[in-house]
Amino acid sequence: MGKFGKGLAAALIAFSLSLGAYAEGRMLIPGGQLVGVTVKTDGLVYVGASDLGSSPSPARLSGLKNGDVITKINGVAVSGVQSLTDNVQSGKENTLEVMRGGETLSLRLTPKIDPRDGKVKIGAWVRESVAGLGTLTYIDPKTGEFAALGHSISDPDANIVVPISGGQLLDAKFTGVIKGEKGAPGELSGAFLNDGAVLGEIRENAESGIKGTFTKANLNDYVYSAPMEIAKKGEVKTGRAEILSTVSDTGTDVYAIDIIAVDETENERNLLIKVTDQALLNKTGGIVQGMSGSPILQNGRIVGAVTHVLVNDPTRGYGIFIENMLKAAENGIN
Repeated sequence: MGKFGKGLAAALIAFSLSLGAYAEGRMLIPGGQLVGVTVKTDGLVYVGASDLGSSPSPARLSGLKNGDVITKINGVAVSGVQSLTDNVQSGKENTLEVMRGGETLSLRLTPKIDPRDGKVKIGAWVRESVAGLGTLTYIDPKTGEFAALGHSISDPDANIVVPISGGQLLDAKFTGVIKGEKGAPGELSGAFLNDGAVLGEIRENAESGIKGTFTKANLNDYVYSAPMEIAKKGEVKTGRAEILSTVSDTGTDVYAIDIIAVDETENERNLLIKVTDQALLNKTGGIVQGMSGSPILQNGRIVGAVTHVLVNDPTRGYGIFIENMLKAAENGIN
């Protein structure tokens, strides 16, 4: 699970093409580094209404629902909160263009004056950006492409995969951990380094993770600096494996796990895993938020990435095939 500020959660991918060509002989540099993630939403994500004193929220009255993405107001494209505010027309009916479940809707509302500050408002809580922590999965040394998280950036308030117009992968430092316990997932904490030194540009928020182009020449905390071959899904077996994660201030390290079950029919939860490494269990209690994207290795090859923890047993969780992550990246799935 990625560990983010309010607005980020988990999901996965769905697609059905054969991937033989993608996986054959593919060489990737496995990650495991803790990274910062910041993305700008494509439009404004509506997450709730706000009444204006005794007046009901115009946004609520218009029919806006949590998860709607406001893309235009009065025909003007919305690029952020300021552009929405600047184009609200006082004293008349305004038209919002919103995306809801893949459909474009036109909603009408009449702004009201907020008696608390005398300003004209539509009474809406919206989100224009999100930021948090996760784990780098891989870098393709030939193309410079990277993937991280292993699941989408989702909004828990709106219950949607966040549409993005772009974002940045940032250098981050581990600062602490809350251990996971039964019924209470733990989490990693960290801070952006060097005022958020940019490692890469994010262009896609897919159900299999975030994708983009790595722009920094080197990371100084690789465990494996040379490219590693990936395994196709039919080659992944139950039994011993490893993950690469950053759960201490000493940097990225290798930790033992068992792959308990493999499901080739799923596009999402392909691997059921269990942490067996006592050092990792001592530090985190198992899988915690912020470890999502940690590459899973078996027999010297990259086989997948950690995606979820089982809330009732933090020593166990799920992973996605690396093959499925690459498939989504090749096809630009959102």
